[in-house]
Amino acid sequence: MVLPEVELRDEAELESILRRDPSQIEQGFRIIAKQPRTSEGRRLDLLGVDREGALTVLELKVSEDPDQLGQALDYYDWVVERFDWIKHNLPEEGVAVRDQMPQIFLVAPDFDSRLVTLAKYIREDVKVRLLRYIALAVGDKKEVKCLEVQVPPVSAVEGPPPKFEDQLSYIEDAKVREAFAKTKEALQALSDEEPLMRGWGVAFYKQGRKFADIAPRRKAFAIGWKDEEKDWDWGNFKSYEEAEFIIKNKIPDAVRLVEQRKRR
Repeated sequence: MVLPEVELRDEAELESILRRDPSQIEQGFRIIAKQPRTSEGRRLDLLGVDREGALTVLELKVSEDPDQLGQALDYYDWVVERFDWIKHNLPEEGVAVRDQMPQIFLVAPDFDSRLVTLAKYIREDVKVRLLRYIALAVGDKKEVKCLEVQVPPVSAVEGPPPKFEDQLSYIEDAKVREAFAKTKEALQALSDEEPLMRGWGVAFYKQGRKFADIAPRRKAFAIGWKDEEKDWDWGNFKSYEEAEFIIKNKIPDAVRLVEQRKRR
């Protein structure tokens, strides 16, 4: 019998399915906290422990998101800083957390190719797993099946991580390349530190916190920005005129959000 594939409404539905049966992530996996709130008032999706006792940050998406790993790393930093407290306070009786670096599991229907590239360069003692899910209708319920997307080892990469010039050349259209470069300059003017190259993306910071990033596409480029309602929003653009609307109307709010959270 072939089970029909279905779509999930949102991250909340995906979270509910995985909490109901964590073995859909892997056998022996346990959820120890749902949406724990960080010191900045943000909520990571799920915190779990695998069958070997490794503390695991889970970042869930129901659509491809090029910044999924970046968001997970922000939460990961919070978890590492509070590792001892989490180890002794969150797991239920009979669940032990091993003294090792926590790991990151990304769960989504698919992954951006640049995200996979970026995952290659995460430090060796931090395990990152990319789990592509397929949602299936099983009777009157929805279940998911997770299939691991292999991250190639760094040894398979020819040459160093890409530079900005490499990002420009990745874009096929000259006018889009020009718009991408101009957008980078505009975002950099709003930053108080040098932009950070993160794989195939460029991240921009204010007072030590990321407020925006850009990444090349073959025929366009993506802009991501801090958003109060969605936490992080993004879109694809082909001209500077399109990007300028975001720079003037969305990025100032993104900068204010990170400045406010820094003062708390």
